[in-house]
Amino acid sequence: MARPVTYSILDCPRGLFEIVAVLGPSSVYRRGGFQTLAEAEASVEELRALMAACGATLLRCEGELSGAELRVTHKPRPPPWAGSPE
Repeated sequence: MARPVTYSILDCPRGLFEIVAVLGPSSVYRRGGFQTLAEAEASVEELRALMAACGATLLRCEGELSGAELRVTHKPRPPPWAGSPE
C-alpha cells in the first residue's frame, strides 16, 4: 500500500509561491517559482492526480511550516545523479 504524501504551499520572498511535498521522514520534494497562489494550487491538483494513479493520497499539511523551519527540519541533499562532492 502506498504511503500518503503531505504537502504545503509556502509564501516565499518576492511574492512567489513554492510547493513542498513530504514522503516519509527524509524525502522532501520542492517545486517553486509559482507567480500566483492559483498557479501553485493548479500544480497541486496535477500532483494529486499523479499520486492517485500510483495509489497514494495527497494530504495538505495541517501545520504551517515556514521555509526556515523546513530547512532546519530537512537538510537539503544533492540529487543522487550529482555524484559525490570533491
